[in-house]
Amino acid sequence: MTPENNKLFSYIGFSYRSGKIVIGYEKVIETRSKIKLILISSDLGRSSMSKIRAYAEISRVPVATLPNNLLSELLGGRKIKCIGLTDLNLAAAARNELNKLSEVVIDE
Repeated sequence: MTPENNKLFSYIGFSYRSGKIVIGYEKVIETRSKIKLILISSDLGRSSMSKIRAYAEISRVPVATLPNNLLSELLGGRKIKCIGLTDLNLAAAARNELNKLSEVVIDE
């Protein structure tokens, strides 16, 4: 996947620039009901992943597990392993693009 041909890069970038994103698993959990979609890297630590999945299940927020480094690529190379999107429309658009990627797993 490259930035030139994937709308997902645009949606994540716009979310970042407009402040509609929460970075880090602790911040995602603290933000509570504002999160509409959680993106995690498959190499997120086991403990952190368990906490995110428990939060997502209780809050009924979908979680997309991306291959290693893809989340960092989406955010310009920053080493990030968990983000939450807070805008419903951007989350829906990102999720639509994620559904097109075979290497991404989305838990409802």
